[in-house]
Amino acid sequence: MRAFTLFTSLLAGLLGGPAFAELTPVDAYRLGFASPQGLLFGETASEEMVALVGVAMPIMYVMIAICAFVLLLLFWVAIRFNKRANPVPSTTTHSTLLEVLWTGIPAIIVIAIGFVGVRQVLAFERQPALGMIEANGYMNSDDTILDINVYGMPSWNWEYELVYFGDAAFAAEHPEFYATDLGAGVLADGFRFTSNMLEHPDREKRSRVPARDRPALLAVWDQLGRHEDFYQFDVDNRLVIPSGVRVNVNVQGPLDTDKQHAWAVPAFGVKRDFWPGRVNSAHFLVPEGGEGLYFGQCSEFCGSYHAYMPIAVHVVTLDEFRTYFASEMAAAVAALENGGLFAPEYLPVNLPAPYNGAVRN
Repeated sequence: MRAFTLFTSLLAGLLGGPAFAELTPVDAYRLGFASPQGLLFGETASEEMVALVGVAMPIMYVMIAICAFVLLLLFWVAIRFNKRANPVPSTTTHSTLLEVLWTGIPAIIVIAIGFVGVRQVLAFERQPALGMIEANGYMNSDDTILDINVYGMPSWNWEYELVYFGDAAFAAEHPEFYATDLGAGVLADGFRFTSNMLEHPDREKRSRVPARDRPALLAVWDQLGRHEDFYQFDVDNRLVIPSGVRVNVNVQGPLDTDKQHAWAVPAFGVKRDFWPGRVNSAHFLVPEGGEGLYFGQCSEFCGSYHAYMPIAVHVVTLDEFRTYFASEMAAAVAALENGGLFAPEYLPVNLPAPYNGAVRN
């Protein structure tokens, strides 16, 4: 199976490849993960998700009020105007006032909801400009600093291409990453890697894991932050993005595929479908202090392995991301020059209870 071949090749890179610089683990970690017996929305990590919840919750309250009013009205009509309570029915055929009210009030509510909703949709759908962090640290939060091409693959996995437009200081420090094209289809200021569901040899899985690979798989699961509570949610290579900057994602895929995928991370308020021949973009900003580990899944039914396409995003500080990007770019350039396959290493995290083993049910 192609997916398993990709998985084992990446696993070999993770366990036997060169040692790259690790990110500093985050102490107070936020976790975008479904909570047991959770209600309504989960973690709201991005500005866009906060805005989405700010629109959705008032609309929900309006809907509850309307439903309660209609239900009470039905009860009142059933009690007040039944045959026993009202043996002589009224001969009234219509009421102009009531007709205006029951037509006008719903119309006003729909217009108000439409105005708020459309305004928010337009904000979500706008195309942000490509920006750069200036040498003095100034940054326009409306501009995209990091561009991510997300590829939904026919083998039921994801491929990511990170392009960091960076900042003046970073570009001056690493001019080699912003040189001319290094080869056909290779970006000088970005790298690409594959992300597969991290399988566990003792749990249900999408492919047959040979006995010889069992120790290697267990070694990955034993690393910090790889907990079985995240089984079928965690991946071998997590997507790493910085906080405090605007991130743009372009969801796309091969033109010759017959499968459709959707990249969805609820904590970011992002869900974008991929259709062959079309690129769907979205943008979001996780404020500083929102560093953490956030999970998502493919949200478009795509075939027999639809349930095995998880998404794991590791949000780190901008300084940590600069270090991460520089080390991964150096490894990517070296792998390109040597004609080898490059896979980013696993980045450790510290998880809060009950996911860190301190509290177990």
